[in-house]
Amino acid sequence: MINRKARPKLLKHLTPVVDEAKQIAAINTATKAGLTALGIVEKEARGAYMKEHMPMAGDAPTLEERKAFLKFVEAEVAKKQDAAADDLPD
Repeated sequence: MINRKARPKLLKHLTPVVDEAKQIAAINTATKAGLTALGIVEKEARGAYMKEHMPMAGDAPTLEERKAFLKFVEAEVAKKQDAAADDLPD
């Protein structure tokens, strides 16, 4: 006979992990779009760009490191757009 009350409630424990996974997925999608806007479309080129511009404390980037890199990419895209706007004839 299974004692159902003795089982731990795993969903409450896993909810923050799921939320973090969703955040990471959203950040990855936005980062990929930003890198594409910069003209970096190949997987190897994206990896090299990330290695050059994204310092990591460990083997895999943390959520905060991913957020910081996304802000960096967004700033680079904004610079590129501003430069393109400046090049337009008046």
